[in-house]
Amino acid sequence: MGLWWGQTGLQPTLPGGLPYFVPGLDFAQRLFDGFRTFMKKYEADLAQQRYRFGKTRRQMDLNLVFRDCKDCGPPVVDTLLDRLEVEVEEVRSEEVSLVLVRPV
Repeated sequence: MGLWWGQTGLQPTLPGGLPYFVPGLDFAQRLFDGFRTFMKKYEADLAQQRYRFGKTRRQMDLNLVFRDCKDCGPPVVDTLLDRLEVEVEEVRSEEVSLVLVRPV
């Protein structure tokens, strides 16, 4: 772990590797801050690499540009139909309603 830590340029440097005992709060905080800084830089490098790769692909294949600009289709709709047949007992035109033979 200590060798990898030093090879990647993480701070603080660990010339003897990680200690065998529980480190103090200050040392643990510096390890955490160093690793967090490394991860932020690593994520930024990956984002730049992904951007360059996407740009190169679009330069080689212009259809990808049109695909990017294409409108998204309408959302997929799932429907469930359950058909029932019920006789109408009464039509109430003043209420604009129906009375069915049995409740549905």
